[in-house]
Amino acid sequence: MNTALVAIEPVVTAVFGAVGEGLAATLPFLQDLGVWVGENTEVIGVVAAVFGGTIVAAIAAWTASIWAFTFVLLANPVRWINLGIVALVAAIVALVMSWDQVVAFVTEIRDGFISWIEGGLEGFATWWNEIWAAHRKIRVRCPDELDRESD
Repeated sequence: MNTALVAIEPVVTAVFGAVGEGLAATLPFLQDLGVWVGENTEVIGVVAAVFGGTIVAAIAAWTASIWAFTFVLLANPVRWINLGIVALVAAIVALVMSWDQVVAFVTEIRDGFISWIEGGLEGFATWWNEIWAAHRKIRVRCPDELDRESD
């Protein structure tokens, strides 16, 4: 590593020497500029207001053009197809990421549906058995009349 530092030292010295000379040459100009700005704050304020107003107007126009471009993109059916595909992929990823919760939810719904069907069938069976029990009571009360009708 020491060999690398020795090899790079002339380059670094030359670069920093050039930067130092450049700063030394521009320092008087920067000092004069600072004095001029201090003496002409009103001019700087007007220039800043003009450029600031222009920049604000340009940014407002730029924002409007971006919104117009966005509207054009959203009016294109291809964009909606792309967004639909992206939404589908996102839904699949979300489904895969929470698969255990999805299975638990579907199992709960399935079990509830099966319980509902079982309850309905049990209710139907109870009703049917009550109908047959009532039929047997009627049959027991008048067996002779029913036998005569069958002849």
